[in-house]
This record gives sequence, structure tokens and C-alpha cells, in this order.
Amino acid sequence: MATPVFKCIHAADLHLEQVCTGFDQIPIDFLDPLIDAPYLAAESIFTAALNEEVDAVLLTGDVLSSGEYGPRSLMFLVEQTERLAARGISVYWALGGSDPPLRWPSAALFPETVHRLVGKYREVFHPLKNGQQLRLLGPADQKSTVRSSDYPTAADAQISIALGYGTASQQALAKLDYHYWALGGVHLRETFSRNPTMHYAGTPQGRSPAESGPRGCTLVEIDSEGLVQTSPIVTDAVRWNTFSLSLDPDTSQESLYGMIQSQIARGIVDAASRPLLATWNIAGSGSLVRSLQKADAKKKLLEDLNAVDYGGASVWHVAVEAQPAEYPAAWYEEETILGEFLRSLRQLQNEGIDSSDWEKYLPCGNLGAQVAARLKSEQNSDSSLAIKRAADLGVHLLSGEDV
Repeated sequence: MATPVFKCIHAADLHLEQVCTGFDQIPIDFLDPLIDAPYLAAESIFTAALNEEVDAVLLTGDVLSSGEYGPRSLMFLVEQTERLAARGISVYWALGGSDPPLRWPSAALFPETVHRLVGKYREVFHPLKNGQQLRLLGPADQKSTVRSSDYPTAADAQISIALGYGTASQQALAKLDYHYWALGGVHLRETFSRNPTMHYAGTPQGRSPAESGPRGCTLVEIDSEGLVQTSPIVTDAVRWNTFSLSLDPDTSQESLYGMIQSQIARGIVDAASRPLLATWNIAGSGSLVRSLQKADAKKKLLEDLNAVDYGGASVWHVAVEAQPAEYPAAWYEEETILGEFLRSLRQLQNEGIDSSDWEKYLPCGNLGAQVAARLKSEQNSDSSLAIKRAADLGVHLLSGEDV
């Protein structure tokens, strides 16, 4: 592209006060990195803005939670925006669903270069390097939907950026002729349109196993013709990673350990010196997968993995989940005991079962009650997973092999 006339960092969903979750226990040496991770990731955003010598930083929602932020979050944000103000870098903050409202007394603490955009104060003009002005338009309110009716059509002769928060429709927004849609409210980085560019920056720091992989912000460059180029910048201070393994029926415990260590070695390289929190999804068939569906076996595997010395790298194995195999569709059509068994479970799956009342699906008496109690405690009310495990065990027993 030609020399940009406007360059900015687009970030969203900082959630400065939101802690990491998703583990039953964590070692002492991980506590401080986890507590500081949201702040270190956010600081990387502002440092990137300084290093890239941008014109502005766009924040699109959920920077602070109006009901939960404390002095640390507020003063951190004030200090970071002051760093930018000292270099003449403006901040355009489109308010999201959890951000403090427009009439917020603490807003007076921020430098004049911080513009909180919403409602009647949602429009601002930024001077460009070519002497023209860029128009930025924020959301009409702090609701969780980007409505096309809230944004008037952009002027033909002016570069325009729309800032929004929440779910958005590419088809509806494309008609409005904005050059760039800076969006927030979605934690995974995504560009769902290139003409025009519509982009969720994602959260700068994952908070749980559900937010696996690199997280960060986006460098946005716009030239005099309105062409947009985006580049990811990784900012997470702690890396969550979910690894998937598929086991054959004859996979041994030793082979499983080898597969895990091989993937962890690559994960450590990808994490680039960040503390790594690993979650394992293990699928397949065979005795090893069946054994790992038991809480005691998963606990033992995690203990063994967390006892490994990774040569100075900070690694913690958070959880193991073993998924039963998916069986061929043809098995369900067999006129055999196996086929009838699988069809009955499929019917139960489709109809749904009350996972709070397992006993009525099990044999009467003490044994049924014991199994029901164990299901309640181990399955976390996941009836679908329980049925899959029942199918896996049934297929194994009906195969005629030793248990």
C-alpha cells in the first residue's frame, strides 16, 4: 500500500479487573504472573503504540467493568494514556457494555487526549498527515449490538472509521461506506470482511482454557485512498494452549507421554518465554482412553506431567479431558445387539435426559444409586458426555474382549 496517512492501534476487551479462571490448583510461582497478566498485556498495547509511532489508539469496549474496577485498574489506565499523551497520541474509546457510563466522575483523571465516544459525544475528527481530517464515529449507546441504523452513511470524500461494540452484520454495515469498522465485544481476533474491513481485535490476554492461543491487538494503517492494512501484534503475558491428541486402540501409556512431551516442546517455543498453561483433549478408542475418562486416572496423569522439569520454562498442565470415540454410522444400522444398543443411546441423546435425576435411568438398588451419585459429581451434569461414555463401554463389552 502507499504511505499511510493514518496509523493506529486497535484494541478491545482489556477487562483489566478480570482474573484468569479454569483451574483447580495452581503453583505458587504462577500466582503473580496470572494476577499481573491483564495489566502486562494491556501495557504491551500502549508500548506498541509508542514503538509504532501511531497517530491514535482505538479502544472498542470492555476496557473496565463499571461495577468491579478498583484503584489499580483506574490508575493503570490513567498512567498508560498519559504515556501516549506525552507523545501526542490520542485515544478514542468507544464504550462497551461493561464500561463506566459517559457521565463518569473518574473520567476527569484522564488527559485531554482521551475521547470517550458514545451517544451525542460519539463523533470526533482527527487531523491527517495530508492536511485532511479523518472522521471517527462511535456507538449510539452501550448495547451489545452494532446496528446499521445508528450509523449514517459516510461521506464520499472523507476517510471514515466506525467504532462499535457487540455482534454485527457484514451485509448491513457494508452499505454505509466506512473504510474501517473497529469492533469489540468478541474475544477472538477476527476480520469478517475485507471490503470494507470489519475487524474484531479480540482480547489482549486469554483468561481461561476457552481462550487458547496467542492474543493481542491490531496495527491498522490507512492510505490516502482509504485502503486499509491490518497486522496482528501479540500481547498476552500468559499463554493458554489447548492441545489435541488422537489415540489408537493400542496406544500405550509410554507412547502417550511421548506424544504429550512432543507437543509441549512446540508449545513452549510458540509461547516465546511466556508461562504456558496447557489443557489436553484426548480422543480415540481403546483401554487407555477409557481409563482416562476416570477422575483418578486424569488426576494421576496431571500429577506426572506437572512433575516434569521443562528446563526453566514455566509450564503447568491444567486439565485433561478424554473424549470417547465416534462410531461409524453403519454400526447404528446393524441388526445386532450392538446396533440395537447404539440406537437406543442415540434416541436417548436426541430426546435429552434429566442429568439431575440419573437414578431413573439406572438399575434399582444400591448399585444404581452409587453410579448415579458418581455421575452427578464427575460429569458436571454433562449428560451428553455420559451417554458417549456409556456407548464406548458398551461397544467394548459387546466386542467380546476382556474388560
